Amino acid sequence: MRNFKKVYVFDLDNTLCKTSKNTNGFWEYEKSIPYKERIKLVNKLYDEGNYIIVDTARGSGSGKNFYELTKNQLDIWGLNYHELR
Repeated sequence: MRNFKKVYVFDLDNTLCKTSKNTNGFWEYEKSIPYKERIKLVNKLYDEGNYIIVDTARGSGSGKNFYELTKNQLDIWGLNYHELR
C-alpha cells in the first residue's frame, strides 16, 4: 500500500455539502448542495498525497442504503477520496 502523508476523515452532510430536512423531519439527501470551496480544499489535500475518507451516517436511522446515491453525488461534485463509509 502506498504511503500517505496523513489520513483525513470528513463528515459529509452539513460539512462538505448543505443537507436539509423536509417538513416531516426527514433528510433530503437527494437535494444536497456541495460546498465547492470545501471540496476544493479536500481535493488539494488529496493531491498533496493524503488519504481521504468521507464518513456519513446516511441511513443509520432509517436502515436505508444511500451508498450509491452518495457515491454518485461525490462523483458529480468532483470530490476526490479514497474511501466512502
